[in-house]
Amino acid sequence: MNGSAKMMQRTIAGLTVLVIVLAFLLPAQPARAVWEPLLWENWERPVGTPFPWSTSGHPWLLYPGPGMIRWDVERGAIYHPGAPDAISSVWCVGSHQGLQPGVDPYPGNVYTHLYWGPFSLEDAAEANGSLWLWADMEENANGTGDFFYLGIRQGGFSSSLSQWDFLYKNDVGGTDSDWDMVLFDFDEVISGEDTVSYLGMDNLLISLIFSSDYDDINGLGVFVDDISMGFDNGMFDFELTGLELVNPDDPSQEFEFLFADQPVQAKIDFKAHGNFVSNVVDHVLYANNNPVSVITDSWEGSVYGQSYSVLFDDILTPQQPGEVDITVFLDAQMEQPEADETNNDSTRTYTIFAENTPPWIEFIHPDADSDTTTGEWFDIVYEAYNSPVQEEALMTFFVDVDNEGNDGQLIENGFNLTVPNAQDTLGFYIDPFQYGDYWLYAKLDDGYHDPVYTYSEGPIHYMESAVDERTPASRPSEFRVVSACPNPFNPTVDITLALPAPGDVEANWYSVDGRLVDQRDFGRLSAGEHSFSWTPDNLPSGLYLLQVNGPNGVATHKVTYLK
Repeated sequence: MNGSAKMMQRTIAGLTVLVIVLAFLLPAQPARAVWEPLLWENWERPVGTPFPWSTSGHPWLLYPGPGMIRWDVERGAIYHPGAPDAISSVWCVGSHQGLQPGVDPYPGNVYTHLYWGPFSLEDAAEANGSLWLWADMEENANGTGDFFYLGIRQGGFSSSLSQWDFLYKNDVGGTDSDWDMVLFDFDEVISGEDTVSYLGMDNLLISLIFSSDYDDINGLGVFVDDISMGFDNGMFDFELTGLELVNPDDPSQEFEFLFADQPVQAKIDFKAHGNFVSNVVDHVLYANNNPVSVITDSWEGSVYGQSYSVLFDDILTPQQPGEVDITVFLDAQMEQPEADETNNDSTRTYTIFAENTPPWIEFIHPDADSDTTTGEWFDIVYEAYNSPVQEEALMTFFVDVDNEGNDGQLIENGFNLTVPNAQDTLGFYIDPFQYGDYWLYAKLDDGYHDPVYTYSEGPIHYMESAVDERTPASRPSEFRVVSACPNPFNPTVDITLALPAPGDVEANWYSVDGRLVDQRDFGRLSAGEHSFSWTPDNLPSGLYLLQVNGPNGVATHKVTYLK
């Protein structure tokens, strides 16, 4: 048998249910209560961390002492394949010189404790725990063989086995080379031939106890991982976890500030701890210390906390600008005794602004009589406002071939601009469009109202000028180097470039061996034909490649320089 024997992946998953509900009543159930964790140990510490260590505020301790065979941490010999980054456990003979966990059998005549505490169950109405066990050992029959026990006792440590009671006993030989989950209950502790309860007791220790007999019939030993335990205190508890004001028409929309004459509704998130149903209680909502809404009901809890997200029925409508303190008290009249009465309330202060109205825009240019442009750059002049001014509203501009449908083309530099609450100007290049009439429109959105779409009152007349004799058909159809004259040249060559759309243009010259020998950035050029010259500077005669990068791709041309 070796460390590659079958191993079982285990997962312990907690389930938290979010219930959106305004009122319900359930029959009483047997009382459990608020869960209080006592211990969680998965034996994961950085390599080199001295063992034993403290966990949950109390130390792990070893018997026997240094130099003896005892428990220790092992890393990776026996692990859970579902958690490759968390593979450590504790091993019953980890400190014995020369033994490898998961490979070598344990020796005979071993008796070792790994114990933890002290802890208290004075407030426990119920207490339990679990651990994961991988065991391979000789069956203990008629007092001979090996065993693993989880012991418990009150008072200080005792090395005598007779001084311990047991939460779990394994003397049947192992776990069939699997990880098994062991559950234990502090209300059912093995004591001799009977079971006793440790509830209500304090100054307690638990211990992992391993023993082997004197013969040489030995296995790989005992490995323990992920030990946890806790108790409930027999009390119910409400725990407020959230308070928001939301849109009554869409409760998923939370308001960070309020507006006069805008209705809001209060939503609270809370947990009900204790696996039984509470008394009928009043959850009360206050505005500036005045009660404005009440939820009266009983609530089903759970050991780990049943979660609720609840709306108060009453709709609140602020009347004027200012500030308001919104407070909620769970179980405001204290009808339900609770484990903690300090986690039931919360207050949030909201600023109330002036009435919230949709944003609006008025186009000044172009105007109702229409504006004409013969240039490539057009300035949109507008006024745009939003109320209240503290609220950010966004606007986006479009160009359309008509003044309906909101199906135009986005203006690239006109996306998600902030409404200025003033007159402002937005410029854009119109020359990518064919000559003709175009309307402008803006989309405005404040996040509270439906988006507003507003068209300019008249179109832009985009037409050719007397100076620019272009027609739509005469515009270049492709991006290319039209000519390079003279070629060969000395000392200067004149380049003509065809640009079908405006954009940034850059020219690079390369020698025949691929070296960049000159470069020029022309910035943004309009659509059409453009000419420029090149005179080599301290370059030898030879063949050179011109590469022009533009908005429509790359154009190349070869030129020959003769001195």
